[in-house]
Amino acid sequence: MANYNLTTTNLNFGTGTTTVTQNVTTADTVTVDVNAISWFSNSVSNCSRSPTSGANANDSVVSFSSTGSYQIRFGSTNSEFGTSKYWTLSGTVSAGSSDTTPNAFSFTDVTSAATATVYNTYVQITGINTATAVTVSGSGTFSISSTTTPGSFGTTGNISNNQYLHVRQTSSGSTNTTVSSTYTIGGVSDIWSVDTSPDTTPDPFSFTDITASLSTVSYSYAQITGIDQSITASRSSGTATFAISSSTTVPASGNFTTANKSVSNNQYLHVKDTSSSSNSTTITSTFAASGVSSSWNLTTVAAAGGSGGYGMQIFPPTGSIARLDTTDRTIRVFATFTGNLTQTGSVSHTLSGFSHTDSTIGIDWETSGTRQYVSLTTSTNTLVISRANDPSTATTQYQIKVFKI
Repeated sequence: MANYNLTTTNLNFGTGTTTVTQNVTTADTVTVDVNAISWFSNSVSNCSRSPTSGANANDSVVSFSSTGSYQIRFGSTNSEFGTSKYWTLSGTVSAGSSDTTPNAFSFTDVTSAATATVYNTYVQITGINTATAVTVSGSGTFSISSTTTPGSFGTTGNISNNQYLHVRQTSSGSTNTTVSSTYTIGGVSDIWSVDTSPDTTPDPFSFTDITASLSTVSYSYAQITGIDQSITASRSSGTATFAISSSTTVPASGNFTTANKSVSNNQYLHVKDTSSSSNSTTITSTFAASGVSSSWNLTTVAAAGGSGGYGMQIFPPTGSIARLDTTDRTIRVFATFTGNLTQTGSVSHTLSGFSHTDSTIGIDWETSGTRQYVSLTTSTNTLVISRANDPSTATTQYQIKVFKI
């Protein structure tokens, strides 16, 4: 195909008609530079032009769709004499060689699409002189029309020069997912993609509140789920620091800061703070991730004689408890055990005369470390106090008192 560039005579003054001959093929175009302050076109035969009128010497592109003779006339109204001067283009249109390879075309991809939603776009196909088949691979469909308004959509059809290829496909039902279809005409292709928006709002998350001894470093964590890409976690209020990791293992101390941090799906938000130096005091810190927030409460044990901190375990742990209104109502200390616990360590104490099923025996125990990491179990005449793999490397002290009524 070819494009011819022609310029009219000066149509602003004088009268009469100038005729120019230019023979073309159906695939060719002629760009006419109309030399007039204000111009129009008429007497059109076997061709089309765009635009049909204009001003200040702008161009009009003439194209052809069938063989035979053609003609088009450009004119300007001469306001001084009330007459018009014309410039006529004419010639013969031949079939020429078959050209089924269009100029490169490109669809506008869709980003941040809603899920399960139908999307459309279109391109104009140029550079061919023969109707050419359109094929599609993928879930998309297409429609061929002579305007920017589509007709019915399908998966087969032939397109002619200057027609519009309208395409349609439905976005994925999942977030952060791409649906693509490839459209091919005469060996020239373009992939049209529709991308759904990522989910950046996490599922609700929560921390395990902690009751600790006075001035004790304590930890907790929450897992962040329900997102497709990394988001920012921040501390909204409070004094706790935090760190991000991919496991429940407490990160190194140096990773805990107050600075905002990036967190990905299924990672853990670890929090750290030192409990108050006063009994029965709660320190609350709030953390947020992309609009979802949760508060962590760190509370100190009650003062001696209060209602918290540690308590008495009455045996047996299940079933009825024997009445205590006996003649002797004195609770006596049966035995006392003290010692130290290291990380993941445990200590056993065997007590003659002790039975974990004896309803007249109780146990009172406490620890200097974080209570959630220490546990006490009993079996027959043995007591076992154990410490989990808590974040602190310091030795934990403990005391166990066994009472008998």
